[in-house]
Amino acid sequence: MMDGDDLQKIQHTLYYLSFNDSLEKDLTDILQHHLDFDIVDLSHTIGPTTIRLPFYPPYNFTVIKKYFDENLNIWIEENWFGMAEHTNTHVDAPAHMFRGRPFMNEVPLEKMVGPGVIIDVTEKVAVNFGYGVMVDDLLNWEAQFGKIPDCAVVIMNSGWYKKYPDPELVFGSENWTNMQTHRFPSWTIDAVEWLLSNRHVLAVGVDSPSVDLRGLGALPVHKRLFRDSIIALEGVANLDAIPPCKSTIFIPPLKLYKGSGAPARIFATVLKMKHDGHNQVKNAPSDVNPKFHNTRIEAEFYEHK
Repeated sequence: MMDGDDLQKIQHTLYYLSFNDSLEKDLTDILQHHLDFDIVDLSHTIGPTTIRLPFYPPYNFTVIKKYFDENLNIWIEENWFGMAEHTNTHVDAPAHMFRGRPFMNEVPLEKMVGPGVIIDVTEKVAVNFGYGVMVDDLLNWEAQFGKIPDCAVVIMNSGWYKKYPDPELVFGSENWTNMQTHRFPSWTIDAVEWLLSNRHVLAVGVDSPSVDLRGLGALPVHKRLFRDSIIALEGVANLDAIPPCKSTIFIPPLKLYKGSGAPARIFATVLKMKHDGHNQVKNAPSDVNPKFHNTRIEAEFYEHK
């Protein structure tokens, strides 16, 4: 654990780093040595192939300034971007589909951090792309790891995040602009009803485009979550990089005034494994990897577009 001297050293390094890029390695060494947890990025990159629903306008990125300013003796870059609230990795505010519930700027920060509960349904989704998380999946999780903790962030891991950023794969349709053809995994209303009636959770999420299965029409999961002012997380990434339990998930969206949702850089912290056996996570995957491998996949996809 870090003590006061460690924190002061990091603060000084950060300050001098702003003037000297060569100190970046010093900061990295300090953090790797002293932090007792890994940080895992659970968000897709926002860029030219950002996933969106077909009725949303496309992502817009416009360069305003990009030049070397001779007067200031500094390189300058400034940009303008535009996108729908419910795009890529994002948060749905309860006001999204329930009148009188909180907008994005009204959701308190204490409702945006909690213990991670990752429901792995990858094997079932491999057989049925339209699989919905069921009550039995939640009970099986509890049989292995214990009762879902209070204030949990419960997220389905279907492996679907690996299909980003190809819209045909993400929406499960070669004709992805037709929403009637979409097919991807999500939650059943029975599972969400059980979860909200029997456990105290802060957020429910998916690594697919929506917390509702396609074809149900009335979006029952959205409405049930928002009735209780529970936020929804959609398009969460890299879930194989964190264990089923014993992580902490942080959900920092834009504090958008009257926003029905907002993009978010969701991330998790996971205790490091120690040689003495402490901080060992039950049934944790052996390949926990905080290096954000999906960022490389997305970059390669952009280059070929």
